[in-house]
Amino acid sequence: MVKSKTADAISQKVDQLSVHHKDCDYTNDKLENLEVLTISEHIERHREIRRQVGAQWMPLDSPQMPF
Repeated sequence: MVKSKTADAISQKVDQLSVHHKDCDYTNDKLENLEVLTISEHIERHREIRRQVGAQWMPLDSPQMPF
């Protein structure tokens, strides 16, 4: 099966997306807690959170985030 150029473009965009847990609890998969972001938006969101709480670097969606 040959993919169309549009399907390839969509596939590449989806690969660049990430799911953010708004409450920073990666075990809380309730739909209202999830937000689809680009990878760069996701990284920036966690930078903002760390600035607000004065936290040191932590992996994205770390269960030790102070929330």
